[in-house]
Amino acid sequence: MKIIFDTLELSNKKEAAKFFKLPENEIVIKEKGRIEIEIAEVVERAVESYYRMETTDTLFSISKKFFVPVSLIKEANEGVIFAGGVVIYIPVVKCDTYIVSPMDTIESISLKFNQDIQKLKERNQLDYLFAGQIILLD
Repeated sequence: MKIIFDTLELSNKKEAAKFFKLPENEIVIKEKGRIEIEIAEVVERAVESYYRMETTDTLFSISKKFFVPVSLIKEANEGVIFAGGVVIYIPVVKCDTYIVSPMDTIESISLKFNQDIQKLKERNQLDYLFAGQIILLD
């Protein structure tokens, strides 16, 4: 399982390691601006875990912290009112994920990773994309 992150902002291992809070040896720069991270260790931190929300947390910030799409966090915590002090379940991600870059569209991601647009939208409950969003790939 890996996280794929296309960006112009993180162009070297040191910056990526600092951003993802991982050792530099777990970072692979495939090409300029494209970083891939094998996330077995990161997922172990999130496996079967629970998280007590801080008052400043948002679903987006929790998504980035655990590398889990917002849609999966919502689905795993159906009926929960997300607020500071609430304990939520962090689900396990068992496929590759992609962190959306500023110029990405659903169409460009589907072409880049050979994904069916409709399946990509359904799997991630997408109506729109925004930079930093984490989505699941088939």
